[in-house]
Parts: sequence; structure tokens; C-alpha cells
Amino acid sequence: MTLFKNLRGSRRCKETPERATELQDKPLSLNVAIWRDHFALEILNDFVNVRCFKVIDTFRSALNLYRALIELRKTTPDLVVGSYAPVATAGDLLAYKREYAGNALLIVLNLGADPISIGPDTMAFPGEILLSTYLDRSGETASGGLDLRGNEGLIIRLR
Repeated sequence: MTLFKNLRGSRRCKETPERATELQDKPLSLNVAIWRDHFALEILNDFVNVRCFKVIDTFRSALNLYRALIELRKTTPDLVVGSYAPVATAGDLLAYKREYAGNALLIVLNLGADPISIGPDTMAFPGEILLSTYLDRSGETASGGLDLRGNEGLIIRLR
């Protein structure tokens, strides 16, 4: 019963004092089975919690991409209120410009699974990559041609 008393006060234990009194009147073998199930659930909860923290800590997780996109949207009004101008659409490629108050962004999306190379005739806009959906190209200079991996999107601040 000391095991039961130690767990009853834990913040995760869902047992009420009434249920604790009820369990004390049951045979010990039944109590062991109930607590075995409780511990199995606690181990599963801990596994799920650890797994969630690993996803958060993974640099290229969708959660981190959404956080970066939200932060960029907060700090870059071009994305929210800028005018829209299509630049290129061919196959799986979609590129458009957003302009506001003298600032311009180029958004380039590869909607397919295969890599795409964009020649300097299409990508004649020099700029700095602000964000990639892979979260690994920020700060790179984009000029002339541009290579996009499968399912990659870029947001580029134009000069």
C-alpha cells in the first residue's frame, strides 16, 4: 500500500480519495492489476511527451517551419498587404512577387517532388533568401539561376 500512497499525491494520478478507499477494500491482486495498467499508461504518456519534445527540437520540423513563417509574416508587411504580380508558372514551378512601400519579395515554389533549375532568364531578380521550407538556406544570395529541391519553397527579399 505504500506504493499506492506515494502515487496518490502525484499530479498525474487521476484517482480520487473515494476511489483510493474503494481500492483498499479490494484484494491485493486486483490492486496490482489496476496499478500495472496505470503504470503502462504513465509510460505511454511519458513516451508521447518525449516524442513531442523531439519533434520540437528537430530543426527541420513542420512546427519550426510554421514558427518561422509566422515570425516572417509579423516582421514583413510585404507578405500581408503587398501587391501580387505573377512572375512564372511552368509545370510544377510557381513564382510571384509581392511589393509594398518600395520593398519587394519573390516567392518561388516547386510544387513537384523533382528538383527544378530556374535559368537566369526566368530568375533575373537578385536578392537574399529569407526562408526556405527546408529551413537551411536563409541568408544565401540568389542571383542568376536558382535551384530548388523537390517540394521546396523560397521567400527572397529582392534588391
